[in-house]
Amino acid sequence: MNLSQESQIQILIHCPQCGGNIGFLEQSHAIRCEFCGTSLIVAGRDGILRYVLPVHLQNQTEAQRVALEHLRGIERASAEPKETFLFYAPFWRLQGQAYRWVFGARPMKVETEEGVLPPMEKMKVLLTRILDHTIPGYADLDLGLSSLGIRSQAIQLQPFNQEHEKQKDSFLPLKVPLAKAQEEAERAANIFFEAEDLASEVILQSLVGRVFSLIYFPIWYVDCQYSQGRKTILVDGLGKKVLATMPEGGPILSSLNGGKKRDPVEFSGLRFLPLLCPNCGWDFSFQPFNILHFCVTCRRLWKVQGGELVEADYQVISPPRGGTQKEVAWVPFWRCRGVLESEGIRFTTMADFYRLAPPPRIVDLQREARRPIYFYIPAVKFRNPQVLHTMGSRLTFLQPDLQTEEFPDGSNPLAAGGSLPDRDACDLGGMILGSMVPQANRKARTWLKNCKINLDDPQIFYFPFSRADLFWRELNTGIAFQHNAFPGDFPPTRE
Repeated sequence: MNLSQESQIQILIHCPQCGGNIGFLEQSHAIRCEFCGTSLIVAGRDGILRYVLPVHLQNQTEAQRVALEHLRGIERASAEPKETFLFYAPFWRLQGQAYRWVFGARPMKVETEEGVLPPMEKMKVLLTRILDHTIPGYADLDLGLSSLGIRSQAIQLQPFNQEHEKQKDSFLPLKVPLAKAQEEAERAANIFFEAEDLASEVILQSLVGRVFSLIYFPIWYVDCQYSQGRKTILVDGLGKKVLATMPEGGPILSSLNGGKKRDPVEFSGLRFLPLLCPNCGWDFSFQPFNILHFCVTCRRLWKVQGGELVEADYQVISPPRGGTQKEVAWVPFWRCRGVLESEGIRFTTMADFYRLAPPPRIVDLQREARRPIYFYIPAVKFRNPQVLHTMGSRLTFLQPDLQTEEFPDGSNPLAAGGSLPDRDACDLGGMILGSMVPQANRKARTWLKNCKINLDDPQIFYFPFSRADLFWRELNTGIAFQHNAFPGDFPPTRE
């Protein structure tokens, strides 16, 4: 698993406080201005964001020169530049992480005689791939670009702003709907695994952390007239190279001029909020990737919703009574209710679940038949992503029957924020299930072939952990992680 691999793409903005340039990682949810020291929460990511790639070829005369040199090379004729302008083409950017549990067989690594296939061995393996792909958002035009390649990953992106809105006639309308981009993301996720040398019997696959955004790419339109007629040259506004040559640019002009009824999706815009508790004004701990912010002063949990900070409900798991731990730190977990369905059969209780994934202990099936299925997923992206996977599957397997309480008034609990969104936690259900089903359980593998895993009703539960040598250990269940696996400052402190 690679949930901890954050995008290295940089976004460039002006500080709302002092106007200085701030470059920050695309997936940062908290940023700090190096000029005035202001700490901000990045909000407004609920919908589709738009970005613009900067123009490196800014001079119209230089664009004409590139076009004319290209034309002389292919037509052996001199030409005169006519209409020349800069426009922007939309590209959908598809991001996420594809996970696939494969139950099946693979060739054994043994020497065999020539022409003899190696024997197969049964296996269960988890495959992961990062998805970061772009496709054109325009239609019925050949601009010489099938994707943006690595451009969007290597160059700072600028958020679409009011200045771009004023120049909207220079932006090709978006014609490819979001549903088409979502279909392409699923298709690309499947392609990632086609080269694997595996004989698959059962596959569980999820695309986690799906993000869809729009990137506008700058292109110079240069109309050229020469003795044999006219040609339109499209010049890359970034790479300063010719993208395409066409007999005439009428389709582009028509698309730009006829784009009044554009944008088949609703867009969002980045907003910036102070990194302060809305209730008491205390500073949140500065953790760049946190999407949940815990105030250690008033013990409230906050999340960004609709461009604003709103309070989020949570529950606190009671530590064992009579404990002597000197320091307790609290780690958030998502608890999601699960329903599993295959071939018309629905599993809704833990008794059903344990028939699919037998526990390593004796259970009372009559009691378990009254308990719903709960999946537990850490709300934190650990430095070692295997920690998230291991802790989630172990806690889900244990299904702890725990008591809850509230943090006492006046206390300042060492409670961490969260960096894994609830939607991603629900999407990870299949990966947690795949790790729990034994490879040799033929009945379970058969049931899993067309299994649908539906997780909903995500809720935050804070579990108590105590330091034990090199580990932080959960006080009720014993699950643990190494102290250096936690991202950022743990336990958080009152700065």
